[in-house]
Order: sequence, then C-alpha cells, then structure tokens
Amino acid sequence: MKDIIKQKKIKKRKKLKRLSYSITAYFIFLFIAFYFYPFKETAKLSGIQPGKRLKNDIVAPYSFVVSKTKEELDEEKQKIIETTPPVFVRDTTVYERILNSLESSILPEDVKKISKRFLRRIYRKGIVATRSYLYCDSVLLYERGKLITVKTAEILGLEDVYSLARKDAFSAFRKDTLKQKAFLDFVNRVVKPNMIFDSLRTDSLRQARINEINPILAKVYKGEVIGKRGEVVTPEMVKKIDALRGTRKKYFTGNLWKYWWLRLIYFSIILILGFVYFYRMHPEYYFSISKITVFTISYILPLVVASVSFGQNISFFITLLPFSGLLIATIMEEKSAFVFSLFLALIISIYAGENVSILIYNLVVGVTAAMTAKIIKGRFDIYLSMFFTLIGALLLSLIINYNLNDNFSGIRITLEASGASILFSYLLFIGVLPILERIFKISTDFLLAELSNMNHPLLRELQEKAPGTMTHSLIVGNLAAQAARAIGVNPILARVAGYYHDIGKMKHPAYFIENQREGENPHDKLSPKMSVLILEDHVRDGVELAKQYRLPKEIIGVIETHHGTTLMKAFYNKAKSGGQEVKEEDFRYRGPKPRTKLEAIVMIADSIEAAARSLKDRSDENLKDLIHNIIYNRLLDGQFDEADITNKELKMVEESIFPYVKSIFHPRIEYGEEQGSSKEPKS
Repeated sequence: MKDIIKQKKIKKRKKLKRLSYSITAYFIFLFIAFYFYPFKETAKLSGIQPGKRLKNDIVAPYSFVVSKTKEELDEEKQKIIETTPPVFVRDTTVYERILNSLESSILPEDVKKISKRFLRRIYRKGIVATRSYLYCDSVLLYERGKLITVKTAEILGLEDVYSLARKDAFSAFRKDTLKQKAFLDFVNRVVKPNMIFDSLRTDSLRQARINEINPILAKVYKGEVIGKRGEVVTPEMVKKIDALRGTRKKYFTGNLWKYWWLRLIYFSIILILGFVYFYRMHPEYYFSISKITVFTISYILPLVVASVSFGQNISFFITLLPFSGLLIATIMEEKSAFVFSLFLALIISIYAGENVSILIYNLVVGVTAAMTAKIIKGRFDIYLSMFFTLIGALLLSLIINYNLNDNFSGIRITLEASGASILFSYLLFIGVLPILERIFKISTDFLLAELSNMNHPLLRELQEKAPGTMTHSLIVGNLAAQAARAIGVNPILARVAGYYHDIGKMKHPAYFIENQREGENPHDKLSPKMSVLILEDHVRDGVELAKQYRLPKEIIGVIETHHGTTLMKAFYNKAKSGGQEVKEEDFRYRGPKPRTKLEAIVMIADSIEAAARSLKDRSDENLKDLIHNIIYNRLLDGQFDEADITNKELKMVEESIFPYVKSIFHPRIEYGEEQGSSKEPKS
C-alpha cells in the first residue's frame, strides 16, 4: 500500500514538473517570436523628389491606400460629362401632324409628292434640334422603359434637314424656282425634331457614372516594395510615398497597441496549440535536454532568417523550415515534424504580414522535407530528399509569382532565393546533425545504420570473443524490431539496441552458457553468490563499454535495464539447496527497471530468446505459452512498473513476436524450472 501511495506521489510530482517545464518553455518561445518579429516603421521619407535616386529601400510597414487628388477627380468627372451619351425621347406624333398639314396645304401636287417622300426619309432616321447634341458616337433613345443605343450617323440635326431640303429642291425643280421656294418654305415651316432631348435622364445617367468614380488610385499592401535603393523616383512612387507620409502618424499613434495586441493573440494561440499537442502526445520531450535543444534550434533559426529576410526585404522565399522539418523528423518522428512545421509556418506567415502564400510555401517545403526524411537510411539519401524538396519549392514559388503577375526578373530572383535557402537548409542539417549526435548521444537513423554494421569495432569484438552471445544478440535484435514495429517504437533503434545489449559479456564470455562448450560450466566451481556477482558485472561492464564508444543514450539505457531487478533463480535455488539462509534480494539484478517501451521490449526479447532455445517441444502451443508466461511473469514481478507500456501494448508485443519465434528457434538445453524465465548463466 505504501509503495502504491509513493508511486502516485512520484507520478504527481513528475506531472507537475513537466507542466512547469512546458509553461516556462511556452513563455520563452513566445518571447522569441516577439523578439525576432521584423517590425520597423519605414525608411526615411524626406527629400524624395521625382528624378532623384532613392537612398534607402522603402517598404510598406502596413497596408494603406493612395487617394486621387481633387484635380484628378475633377478631370474624371469632366471626362464622364463629355463622354456620357445624351438621352432622347421619340415623339411619334410629329410625323403624323406634318403629313396632315401637307395634305391640307394648297401646294401643287408634284411639290406635295416630293415633300412626302422627303419627310418619310428624314423621319425614318430621326431628327434632333441641333447637332450639338451629337457629341458622342451614339446616343440613347428611351423607348418603352428601355434605353436603346442609336448611332449618331443615323440621326439628323435640323441644320442637316435644311441642307438636304435645298439639295432635293434643286434636284426636283431645277428650272422652277417658284416650286423650289414653295418646297423649302414648307420644310422650314413644318419640320420639327421627333427626338426630344431628356435632360433629367441625361443628368441622372451622368451622376450615376460620377458616383462610380473610385477615389482610390492604388492599394499598397504590407511588405510591398514601394522603391528600392538606387532606383529613380517616378511620379507614381511619389504619390505612394506621400500617401504613406499622410497615414503613418495616424497609424502608429492610433493602431500601435492594437497592432501588438493582435500579434500577441496570434502568437499565443499558435504556441498554445503547439504546446498542448506535444504535452499530450509526447510528454517525454519535456524531460529530454536533447529534444528541447533540437526544438529550440529548429524554432529560432527559421525565425531569425525570416526576420532578417523580411525586415530587409530580401525575399519572402528564403526559409529554413526544411532544416527544422528534417532535424525533428530525424531525431524524433515525422508526425512531430509535421505539426511543428505547421505551427512555425503560421508564425512566419505573420512575420510576412499574414501572407497566405508564404504560409502555404513554408508549410509545403517544411512538410516535404519532414516526410521525405523517412526515405533517408544513409547519408547519401539526404540528397534524394533534398531533390524532392527543391523541386516542390521551385514549382510552388513559380506558381505564387505567376499569380502575382511578377516580371521575369522578379521570378528569377524568387527562384534563386528559394533554391539557395533549400540547399542551405540541407547543408546546415548535414553539418548540425553529427554534432547533436555526438553531444547528446542521439540515436538517429544515420547513426543506427552505422552501428548496425557488423564491422563496427564493438560488434566485431563481440563476434570474436563471444560468438554465442553475438548470435543471441542478433536474434534479440530481430525480435525487438518485430515488437517495436507493432507498438510504434522505432524498429531500427530496437534492433540495434538488441545487438548491443549484452556487450558486457565480452569481459568474461565463458561464464555465459551460450559461449560454453558442452560439459564445461565455470559456475560449477563457484559459489552462488560469486556467480551472481559475475552475472551482475556484465551489465555494468556493458554500460562502461557503451559510454567508452559513445553509444546513444537509448542503447545505454537498454544495456542498463535489460535485466531490471529480475531474480537469478538458478543460483537462488542453488543457494537454498545448500542449506544456507538466503535473501531473495541478494540474488536479484541491481536494476534499474525498464523506463521506456524500448527497454521493456528488449527485456522481453532477451528473456524469450534465452527460454525458447531450451525448449525441446517447440509446438505452436508451447511457444505461445512460453511467450505469454515470460511477459506475464515480468509484469507480475513489477519489471514494467516504471515503463510507459500498457497491457494492450504487451499483448501486441506477444502476438507480433510469435511468428518470428516459431520460424527461427531450434533446440537447446531445457532448464525446466520455469518456462518463460531466463536461465541465468545464459542471460
């Protein structure tokens, strides 16, 4: 009962410690996000005149509009007045009245005939009071509630009518001046416009068009380059700079606090989500100096680069997110790298002025690097990952610039910046990773690939001095890899840990049964307590060798815990049978017990290998019972109390190991005491 209460207190203390670490780290990361934020007011805006060269880059520190001047607005209004077509209403009664007047007149019949034909021709076109109305290529005719466009070439002014009448009079009555005069007098007297100018509708149309005038000349967005150092100042540039001058004071006095509060909220939300995710999914990260260091490096470097690049307006496409994605995916896992890249890309997009394109670009290159990290099994594979990330970055930057309608020069600069930053990210990764591997003894796939090479000095020495132990270790490594794969532990790490877990046996190989010849057992000449000391020493010797060869700390942990505090039953029973009064704790390994899933897996694999070789009857049922008994007995013995492995995961380990056990094990001496326990001279 006391042990249970003690364990609960330890767990509670550990949880509070982890929470305090995470809160501290949160505020540090929040401070870093603010510290490197590329905030600056603008370059100096004085003394800028058209035709002169800029002394500094001028970048919009916020979004603003450039308004049109009063003169520009008046000019647009006048242009609308001059170009808006006039509106007319057709009077259909005019033509009928004139025809009636013609019929009742005393004009000669031939004059009436010519007059009638003339009237039909001119009213078919349409007549306005004066040609001054026809200042556009077309006019609008309001008929039946609709405006119809009519070309001015099809309309006559009264002056046109009189001119045509004179021509027709001369043509029809060439020698009869009296009839000419009668015809012309009639036309001048009765012809009236049938298209009446509608001033109200014309004014209304003009006003509607004037109301549609956009008072904004241009929009300038945050981060947009107004002018670069050395460029000749253009009139358009002057207008933007004048607008910036006019809005700057108002912006930085009225919106400064709002500006910073918004960024505080943005950064806080992003970091809270990120810390909650890692707190719940990977709480072990908060107790690992190496992982905290990796997160810090992966967080700070991209922010520094973004701050300098955006602040100095070098390029929005310079990023170190591929470096961060690769580093976290390699040292931790791809999913952690994906989540980290997402949150870091959000922060960088805020640095870029809430730019969605930059968010997408950084997220894609960071995630691509992280996801392709799983194909990296050797250092050469890094270049394959770099190729995929580089192609993705170049294509995406090209698409973004194309959508922005950038010119060829701008696209070229963007592609160069994008490509250079990707290459630098990978070069930085190649340079930093070995340093982190050495300082923190981190077990990356690159290092594990080197450690799994049978030509490694330790493995070669193990093969020479303890060939039986080497065979045992290879099988343990493969068993551990099978189990690790089933519960989501790194199978490569599990395999390599299995290879090295018994390197301490090289000091006294003959005292371990897998290295003994038949009939030769040095323990027969030793007291049980002396045998226990020799077996215990192989754990300590293994840890010393591992540290000497700078093996990763995960592998050192496996060597240290692969026996936990298990009982060496063979020697315990031997001591009891001698009539001595013995204490069970004197015949237990000194521990510690496994603390991680990896350490628990290797303990299980080691015990199974030791016991399975001793079975004479290797039927499926016996093998299944053996595996189950080993795991169950270790669980009852409290060996997994400190490991973060669940009963469900232990069941998965049991099921995943059986097929491999069935396929490889062959007969060995059966010890008989407990099927499922490790025979101590062996393990």
